[in-house]
Amino acid sequence: SEQDPTRPPMPLTRLRKSALLRKTARPAWRAIKYALIRARLLLEPRKEPAVPVRAVTPYDADCFFGYYDKCPWDPTGRYLLCLKTPFRRYLPGPEDTAAICLIDTHEENALREIARTPAWCWQQAAMQQWIGSAPDAPILHNDCRNGRYVTTIRDREGRSQRVLPLPTYAISRDARHALSVDFTRLCHWRPGYGYAATPVPRNLPPHPSDDGIRVMDLDTGESDLVLTYDHLARLQPRPEFPRSMHYINHLEFNPSADRFVFYHRWRNPETGRDKTRMFTARRDGSDLYCLSDHDFVSHYAWMDDRHLLAWAWHPSAGYRYYLFTDRTHEIQILGENILTEDGHPSLSPDGKYLLTDTYPDRLRRRTLILYDLHKKHRTNLARLFVPFNFDGNFRCDLHPRWSRDGKQIAFDSVHEGRRRLYIADLS
Repeated sequence: SEQDPTRPPMPLTRLRKSALLRKTARPAWRAIKYALIRARLLLEPRKEPAVPVRAVTPYDADCFFGYYDKCPWDPTGRYLLCLKTPFRRYLPGPEDTAAICLIDTHEENALREIARTPAWCWQQAAMQQWIGSAPDAPILHNDCRNGRYVTTIRDREGRSQRVLPLPTYAISRDARHALSVDFTRLCHWRPGYGYAATPVPRNLPPHPSDDGIRVMDLDTGESDLVLTYDHLARLQPRPEFPRSMHYINHLEFNPSADRFVFYHRWRNPETGRDKTRMFTARRDGSDLYCLSDHDFVSHYAWMDDRHLLAWAWHPSAGYRYYLFTDRTHEIQILGENILTEDGHPSLSPDGKYLLTDTYPDRLRRRTLILYDLHKKHRTNLARLFVPFNFDGNFRCDLHPRWSRDGKQIAFDSVHEGRRRLYIADLS
């Protein structure tokens, strides 16, 4: 999902000359490889999922939930949130709104639209989520009002209760604070993660001193700019930093919300490659610590307040799932020779299992994985086909998520030809 830091950069002239070739040859080569090995499936017995799996969104609609670090279930376990999109294979533009919907599992998974928003993307949807643990918990989602991205809070009937002045990237477990970044800047550098409801400037400043990570009070809407792009560009700088464009992605509070993690990414205009550093900091931006400074970190999960699991590259062992101890240089490998691919990991509510997935293999199958942390045992819950037209910025990762009681998981998939939200029963 990211550039390989061990591969030498391609000169810019070669990069430009090979752009058209890569655009046409790479998809063709993938199709040829798939056709050559597809015959294996005809000789192998069909493998059913290891657990019951059912769709909870209708076949005649394109629906998904979004990222793996949020729970679609409400505190009662009856309702799930999802996003219904007007199309399935284009990057959304300023006029393209998606519907925030509720799925009622007590009424044969009836789908009910409660709001619409132009602030959405294919990877992380509209950041729609439940706030707090009360049975009547309200719903939060990102929106766009008067040309500015904001956070809208609604009840489950869709009635708007409050509008906060910044968009939300992640909220704390106690539902008191939210982390926010510039989704327009994110859209410019990672189209599948930012929003295009407002014009995206072509000439963004490379590392502005008046923008970065903001922490917003969810009760009052007041916010503080706690870290700036310019500060990160001057922190342990690389030679290419002055010429590079910097952006921030993948923010999340730890369980007690006294610290948060984020990725500082930069793109060197001479090579066209993105590199990544992983930082943690206190909620006010102080006590900044670089956990990974080896150019590549992909997906992570807080295991507790002090330990963070991430798929990363490290000179000691290459690409692995590493367990980092915050504010130290201590790391250890998790799932050696068992968890061998990048995925979207999350810890079960009881702390006994790790849930993750994979990217498509040569037969274009994504694998849904359950890993017993104590027994060090892996179970492949399901393998799901990915059609060729769901690649790149339009891809639909499984992004598996736990239910609040740990008895079910929800995931997005396109193995039936369109985006649908599925439930797997682990009880």
